[in-house]
Amino acid sequence: PVDQYSSLFHYIWWTGIPSPYGPLWQALMVAINFVSGNQLLTGVIILKIVNLAGLAGVVWYVYRISGKQWLAWVVAANPVVLLNSVATPHTDIVLAALLLGAYYQSRTWMRGGLLGAAGLIKPHMLVFLPFLAKTWRGVLALGSATVLALGVLLLVLKPVVGFDWLPMLAAGQGGGVLGMESLLMTWLLPKAPPHTVFLASYVLFAACYGVILWLYCRRRLRQMPALAAAGLLVPLCLTGVLLPWHFVIPIVLLLICESRAPVLLALAFTALVMRSAQAVPQLLAILALLWAAYELGRWVYQGVSKRPPWAVRLAESIKL
Repeated sequence: PVDQYSSLFHYIWWTGIPSPYGPLWQALMVAINFVSGNQLLTGVIILKIVNLAGLAGVVWYVYRISGKQWLAWVVAANPVVLLNSVATPHTDIVLAALLLGAYYQSRTWMRGGLLGAAGLIKPHMLVFLPFLAKTWRGVLALGSATVLALGVLLLVLKPVVGFDWLPMLAAGQGGGVLGMESLLMTWLLPKAPPHTVFLASYVLFAACYGVILWLYCRRRLRQMPALAAAGLLVPLCLTGVLLPWHFVIPIVLLLICESRAPVLLALAFTALVMRSAQAVPQLLAILALLWAAYELGRWVYQGVSKRPPWAVRLAESIKL
């Protein structure tokens, strides 16, 4: 039914499509609307508290994964993350916490439960499943645990949200799984009919995903690059690089906590793909580019015989 947000933002396009969120987030919104008495201000405050809890989980897991307090503080104080999760609450930071939790946990049932919960918020999160296990037996075990978690959660949530969330599977550009329109394929096939663009988008996604999975199974792609590549496939092949924030944030956080990229480069990457709060991301991107130019100038000045530390770290971060 129409809630406080749909009625207030009735002039915005996304109020005319099925909600792109899965049943777990739908149930959370039911609870928030009930507790807030369907009052917008109270509901937004509660949403911000939920996002703060998600940020706290992210910071905790970054510290536990990396063992470095300063990395956790960098994430907590990152203005891009704060502006796009707490200032304007979305599901992004909650999904990031669930993904980092699944990455950190060693028990299969814990990983499956966290990944299943993420999948019931945004189904696209399930593309990470094969890369959270290291053997085929592990993939089967994790898949079974995830399916079990999905089934149990669906049964628990049915009295609250029923199956009204199913139309989201064909919600089109708004985030549905079966109705996405790829911006990439729209550029590649500008005059093609919509159904051709739709089919080509999924063919491209399946082909690229298959290559990543094959490289990972042949141990030519490590877990971290495989997770990052799989996460980028959804926005790149299905909805366009700029749209799904919830894939960008976990990737950046994983890169940071694994020390695979310098923090400023990670901030610059975050800045390039964020759309809201444009002034801060643009400032961060400019600062990062100035820093890179300074390092490059110093490198040239010192001679090319010795690479500066940032270049070494960058080379290691992109090495498969």
